[in-house]
Amino acid sequence: MKLIVTPKPIPGPGEVLVRNLYISIDPTHRVWMSDTPQYWEPSPLNEPMRANSLGIVEQSNDPSLPVGAYILGFGNLQDYFVTSATDQTTARVHEIPGLPLTAYLSVLSVIIGVTAWVSVFDVLDVRPGETVVIGAGAGAVGSLACQLAKLRGGIVIGIVGSDEKARYLIQDLGIDVALNYRTENIFDRLSQVAPFGVDCYLDLTGGPITDAVFRCLKNFARVALAGCISGYNSETAVIHNYSMLLHRRVSLKGFICSDHVERMPEILPQYVTLILEGKIKYKEDIQVGLENYVEVMDRLMTGKNTGKLILQIF
Repeated sequence: MKLIVTPKPIPGPGEVLVRNLYISIDPTHRVWMSDTPQYWEPSPLNEPMRANSLGIVEQSNDPSLPVGAYILGFGNLQDYFVTSATDQTTARVHEIPGLPLTAYLSVLSVIIGVTAWVSVFDVLDVRPGETVVIGAGAGAVGSLACQLAKLRGGIVIGIVGSDEKARYLIQDLGIDVALNYRTENIFDRLSQVAPFGVDCYLDLTGGPITDAVFRCLKNFARVALAGCISGYNSETAVIHNYSMLLHRRVSLKGFICSDHVERMPEILPQYVTLILEGKIKYKEDIQVGLENYVEVMDRLMTGKNTGKLILQIF
């Protein structure tokens, strides 16, 4: 990747110039950078890296998008971009009392909020008393899913990468159990804390963690596959216990958040209510500087962040 300087774009008739304020940093960036088969086409070469952003209108040729309006969507990894009211990849958003604007890139985003919601309520359909395991439990999606599963009455076990993250899940979010995969044997510990097996598993990691959880699944368990971050930088993240899906008659469903965009008007107001009532908490890890994108992505891929990673560029 390289950082280049180009002239500021000029909006045409019916268009607006948007100055990006924040860029969403997500594991799927690593997928879009590759030419491996994936759910969309890779991010095109020699163009700004594809990314969701939140920006503000700086010049306007459309009264429906006045100067000062906030724009959410695929503004990509750049300072400025041009869009219009008819562009399906962007939309105007408004400030929500009690929440920062960055919530649109974290808890209220399709990639984060909708993924967690659909995982818990639809794919896993968590029921009271069930044992639920959440991979990457302190991440942006995982931490929300932990809380939503708890609100559904589940016994929630989050898998994390540090003792600090484990304390965050238990002390701040009220999760039942947190396991540190860097210092604990996940299969052994799961066997101890869930001796009767796991009913539901949200897989955000793949790799050895998923391998261990598969060995602990109950008969007719349910698995939501929403991420495989352990394999995005490696081709060796294999699953050895795949046969457990057969032996335990497991239902596994993979899904992509963009399949559920139409549900945002239903889901987002419920998140706002839960947040303002103090029933849902979330963290944002805001880093600064477009020129630091590669280092910030490394922060995400190595698990150094807690909560939603966002890049502030103005």
